[in-house]
Amino acid sequence: MSEAYATISRHVEPQDLSRRDGENISTEIGTAASWCLLSASHTSRDAIDPPTLRPQFLKIYQYLQSVAPEGRFPGRQHIDPLDFHDLLTYVNLIDVESEPENPRFRFRLVGTTQTIMAKRDIAGLYVEEAVLPRFAHRIIDNLKRVVETGSPLYDRFSMPHPNREFIDSERVYYPLASDGENIDMIFVLNGYYGAGGLDPFDKKK
Repeated sequence: MSEAYATISRHVEPQDLSRRDGENISTEIGTAASWCLLSASHTSRDAIDPPTLRPQFLKIYQYLQSVAPEGRFPGRQHIDPLDFHDLLTYVNLIDVESEPENPRFRFRLVGTTQTIMAKRDIAGLYVEEAVLPRFAHRIIDNLKRVVETGSPLYDRFSMPHPNREFIDSERVYYPLASDGENIDMIFVLNGYYGAGGLDPFDKKK
């Protein structure tokens, strides 16, 4: 499998996201194809080349493609957690509550490892209630962009919880739509930069 990269320039159409051919969306960054957007905040802060994405992020992208109805987004009803049981504790599900010009985002499900790493339970909270204020705008902007573009999006920043900012974390946000068209939930796979795989305790071994 070739390496996957995030890109700052590609807007992915819904029909591309739910393709069944198993190919990455073709956007050239150097010699590699890309399948997700890179957060504007990540780009402006770090001014670096698009990062290489680890295979776990691509695994979830390809899984969501495989369960989606043809030409449509996958919905929560299409997902079987047993299909990615090894990554389940790193997963968050965020409800999209549509309001005119101002959607809100509430954590529906928070993976066990995420709760342990944050040292707090944020399930049921809106983003602005769940994270430190200086991170809220960035996260909400990322979520809005996923809704607007229909594309997965990558970002990397410190874990946005009190006394946990020393943890260097990364994540990809993936769109879900129960009706196949209107994004009403966002699937988030979280990881920890520099750790083996997505194991946050790897550095302690």
